[in-house]
Amino acid sequence: MKDILEKIQGAKNIYVPKGEDRKPCIAALQEISGIEVPTFQGEDLKARSQGRTFWLFKGMDIPRLLGRYEGVGIAGTDSVIENPSRNQDARVVARRIGEPMCRFSILAEQDKVDVVESMLTADSRYAASMAIPTSRPRLLAGICSWRDIGFTPLEELQLSGSIEAMTSLTGIGIAADLVRTGKTARDNGLQEVYPLCDVYPEIVLRAEDASL
Repeated sequence: MKDILEKIQGAKNIYVPKGEDRKPCIAALQEISGIEVPTFQGEDLKARSQGRTFWLFKGMDIPRLLGRYEGVGIAGTDSVIENPSRNQDARVVARRIGEPMCRFSILAEQDKVDVVESMLTADSRYAASMAIPTSRPRLLAGICSWRDIGFTPLEELQLSGSIEAMTSLTGIGIAADLVRTGKTARDNGLQEVYPLCDVYPEIVLRAEDASL
């Protein structure tokens, strides 16, 4: 971790996520590095401080940016897994920091809870399989394969948000999505049935800059 901290403190470009990940990611970065991230003014996507430039991008774009541009990023676990750099000459790695920001969970309408529970207790995913809506198909597929659970991403239509609405629109009644307070799920008639994983702030950097 010492080498990674030196890389963070020496970075001229630091990529910060937009949205709800922004505050916890910044807090975790400041906690481990002592770097104070400046306030972005108005609609500005760039801010300068302490000889560094801080950039605002969607969290899912940060791993891909680091495949091409120099610097260090902070993003959620889901963003790192969902959109890794596809540039094999500049592969990125991530290191978990801070406390969990939210959870990636299976959500279900009340009359579908038994279906979820039966699939979780099945001997194997090959005994039962179901495609469900999610905006994080790589994360869902990876976790369910590892845990031998029969949920797979719904391939016919993958959206970047409003997954709670997709449970009703598709008639499936089950989805996998990020859960913070659970309010959005409850407001849409869903309950959190099974947490698949915690989502953490992660330091993202090029593989050659990290001690592997």
